[in-house]
Amino acid sequence: MPIPDSETIQALVVLAPAGRPSGPPTAANLSEWQPPAGAADAATAFLRQLGFTVEPTGDNVLRISARAGLFQNVFQTVLQKTKRGGVVCNDDSPDLPLAALPASLRTLVEAVGFEQPPDFGPGSFS
Repeated sequence: MPIPDSETIQALVVLAPAGRPSGPPTAANLSEWQPPAGAADAATAFLRQLGFTVEPTGDNVLRISARAGLFQNVFQTVLQKTKRGGVVCNDDSPDLPLAALPASLRTLVEAVGFEQPPDFGPGSFS
């Protein structure tokens, strides 16, 4: 189901690592996922300039929030709400496409995506 442009939503931004990690982030290789010095500040400034509210949530992750319409304009995708209340792009992926981001921001970002409700507990339909 479509999300109204005026609804406020949130996503997580994973900053690009300084080096080449040995694999996806895990407890064992988390230090390999550290962004270069200043990357978080630069990404925060750029995202705020685009209109997002930005909160740091760790060394390599930022939480952004804004109206759904801003997300759709910046990432050039259509957003939908899932039956469980999550947010996905028009291809049913919780990951936002990065191709539309300005190149200077895209080099700082590894991924941007929406957290999804758990398959269990309140709100689950299992």
